Amino acid sequence: MTAGTDVALRDQAAAVLRGNDAGGWTKASPLLYPHQWSWDSAFIAIGWAHLDVRRAMTELEQLFAAQWSTGMVPHIVFRAGRGARYFPGPEWWDCAAVTPAARGLPAQTTGICQPPVHALAVRRIWQLTPPRLRPEIRARIQALFPRLVHWHRYLATGRDPEASGLVTAYHPWEGTDNSPRWDRALARIEAPRPGPYTRLDTSELGDPAQRPTDWDYDRYLWLVELLREYRYDDEQIHRHYPFQIKDVFFSAVLVAANAALLDLADVAGAGDGDRAEVTGWLDRGRA
Repeated sequence: MTAGTDVALRDQAAAVLRGNDAGGWTKASPLLYPHQWSWDSAFIAIGWAHLDVRRAMTELEQLFAAQWSTGMVPHIVFRAGRGARYFPGPEWWDCAAVTPAARGLPAQTTGICQPPVHALAVRRIWQLTPPRLRPEIRARIQALFPRLVHWHRYLATGRDPEASGLVTAYHPWEGTDNSPRWDRALARIEAPRPGPYTRLDTSELGDPAQRPTDWDYDRYLWLVELLREYRYDDEQIHRHYPFQIKDVFFSAVLVAANAALLDLADVAGAGDGDRAEVTGWLDRGRA
């Protein structure tokens, strides 16, 4: 690959970011995924950091503005407005109506999460911050750091009540989405057909064969209905919910994210309590 090719690829990548920039947050994809996705935003922030570290921090600040009071960072923040075509939209989740943890947020959200790559993104932003901007970015990291700790604490407790070091996933969409790795677990579920629905993903893409089947979607949506029925309450979910997977991939990401959070502790001026707590989660996850 030549230097000219490198420059051309960089310019194309920057054009994609700017083309999907919605002013403070970035669309994951203009047609299929028009809202703000959690771990997409972390990777997007890393991309922005190569162009503008201030804009990179804004991406994550906007995402964490929709953090639930439990600490969970929802996997979608519905920011694109009512005219945006996306299914299943906020009416399927109805989070603010059924759980106080999602009330008072600046936008509606889903009731599940994604792997916590955000601390990794913040660490990369800091590494790419030029000296003249370090005071400003340090102050913004200091403000965001408690939210990151709260997020990791939710995963270490609400999603791991056994203190096993392994995170419990509630839905295939909590990470690797439509992967065949979930098929055996989904096949064990006798799911009644959910309420009537019309998929948009098969019409937005040219080949429906590249998308999940209706059999898959019936189960995806029925699981969402159950989570809503349990009011997204982790205690109820752990007692009754039929899809609980100790996901090694998700858990490994949390280990890496806890290491990144410790790397940021000095930048953020973290106290001894936060450092000890994150160290405990890191040791438990590694074990």
